[in-house]
Amino acid sequence: GGLAVALQRYCRDAERRHAETAEQNVSAREILELQASTSTHVARCFKECGELEHALAAAHAECGERTDELRAEWAAHKARFRREEEELQAALAEVHEGYVAKWKAAETESRKKLVDKAAAADAVRDELERHVEELVAESEQEVVARHERLEEQERQLSEAKVLGETQLRATLSHYKRQIKENVDVERGR
Repeated sequence: GGLAVALQRYCRDAERRHAETAEQNVSAREILELQASTSTHVARCFKECGELEHALAAAHAECGERTDELRAEWAAHKARFRREEEELQAALAEVHEGYVAKWKAAETESRKKLVDKAAAADAVRDELERHVEELVAESEQEVVARHERLEEQERQLSEAKVLGETQLRATLSHYKRQIKENVDVERGR
């Protein structure tokens, strides 16, 4: 009789301990699954962050390379415009000297000739001076046009730089939003 009661009590205790152990095993399994899920999520986040950092670095490098290319192109154009301007100034000086020499020769020759040819010499001189003034005016207009083109190149370079920086900031903002959305989604799970 007492043995049966003790045996029943022992069996009830064993069943209770078995139920507690099973419940602990379920909790432990849930904890392990949560740890595994967390580790996977953290690893994925690190991987995505690494990919985003790599993409940002590549975008920044590409923007920097394009800016350097535009700066080098602008410097080359500027040097070429200045060289052409100097050549035009030299050509203008040469033409001016040539026409002045011709004018002086015509004037000297006209003085040696009869008085009745003085009017013709003056006409030649006036024509030469007018032609020189036209050349000077044309050269000045060309110089102004080249300066305007140079300013346009500088403006385009500035706009390209601003555009590159804006695109870089937009890309960075987009990637930050993606990371935040991914983190928010994972937190919501």
